[in-house]
Amino acid sequence: MKFRSSHLAGCCALLLTFCAIFVTPATAAMRTVTATGEYTMGEAETMLVAKERALEDAKRRAAEQVGVYVTSSSTVEGLALTQDTVTTMTASFLRVTGTPSYTTEAVGDALAVTVRATITAEADDSDLQRIRQMTQEPSRVAAYQQLTASYARLQQEAAVLQKAFLAARTPEEKQEIKEALHKNEAAYQSYLLLQEAYAHPEKEAELLDRALTLYSANVPAYAARAAHRLGTDDLAGCLADTEAGRKALTAAMKKGEGADYSADDAHMMEFLMRGIAGSARFLQGNTDGALQDFRAADKLAEKFDLRTVRPDIYDHFLFDYGGAEILKEDYKTAETLYTRLIERLDVPAPKLPAPPVPPADTKGAPPAAPEKERNLLHANAYLYRAIARNQQGNKEGAQKDLQQVQEVLQQLPKEDQKQVKEMLDALPSLQK
Repeated sequence: MKFRSSHLAGCCALLLTFCAIFVTPATAAMRTVTATGEYTMGEAETMLVAKERALEDAKRRAAEQVGVYVTSSSTVEGLALTQDTVTTMTASFLRVTGTPSYTTEAVGDALAVTVRATITAEADDSDLQRIRQMTQEPSRVAAYQQLTASYARLQQEAAVLQKAFLAARTPEEKQEIKEALHKNEAAYQSYLLLQEAYAHPEKEAELLDRALTLYSANVPAYAARAAHRLGTDDLAGCLADTEAGRKALTAAMKKGEGADYSADDAHMMEFLMRGIAGSARFLQGNTDGALQDFRAADKLAEKFDLRTVRPDIYDHFLFDYGGAEILKEDYKTAETLYTRLIERLDVPAPKLPAPPVPPADTKGAPPAAPEKERNLLHANAYLYRAIARNQQGNKEGAQKDLQQVQEVLQQLPKEDQKQVKEMLDALPSLQK
């Protein structure tokens, strides 16, 4: 018995929704802090970016004040959680009130730019609760650790380039260093936009577009936008991002000890892009291409801590990978993959705040709640394992899985139950 890719693709398209997971209560205690940040710009740098860097320094200093109210352990299930990472997380949710004041002071051949900003933060139960939650999620910690490391690297690079510019003797040397400084500035702005996209998923499409326009080597931004495009059925755009992201990652890692990312980071991002590309090809009906990506991603998964990948992305990877193996009639491998997925989904998900309500003028249906999406994936994982078992002659195992499908269905709204039941009706050989 063969199965059409349209059955699986339709189910996958339904499941691939990437949701915002935080909500701001209507009322929350407010804590106002004032902080001053500064950045010393060199002769070849631009005042606009110098002000942005000074403003971000002010936000980080304000975040350090607010961060004392964020209770977190020194580790997250074995992953290091530094104070710098907590500060980066906290800064993502601080809102500047009013207009920052800027002052400039000449310091030799450079300008010291001091930014004064008043930051308002909800200190009791809203923003701080979000940050506390994030500090317990390994994938979130890993993402912000990567951002923190990128900021430090770019700051160090800017300082080196400033000194090199002052020491340059020819106009050609100065021009080359000036161009490198402007690239450094663009990269810094790009990572700031990526940080904002992490904190505000409802605006991530626009923010990621701007980030990659500024700096086409921002590998994490490619991975994030590829995931977003996959979830919105922009399969061609998704594949373009995974290809560009992999090329940028290869170039970034050629620097040896001076590489932009650690080996673990590189393996994780390569896994994401191969897995996401596999899902896009699968939904396009290119089963052979999908399997090539899925198998490469599965090997990469052995080279880093999988907890640093968002659970929903890894779960959908297993689901689509198993579907591709079913279409190639490798039912044994498909059963193994769905068993891995079911074992993950059998463990209760951590309780997260409800997703925000979309604005009234938002086009289209609101995204599925995480628990609803998880239950839908769980039901379909049992369903497709039943298919794989049935094809191998394991009728008893297939019937047990179908019973599990019915149990999980009871946790879904009626409209979602209908979609899964339609899949069951299309597979009469599985019924007694």
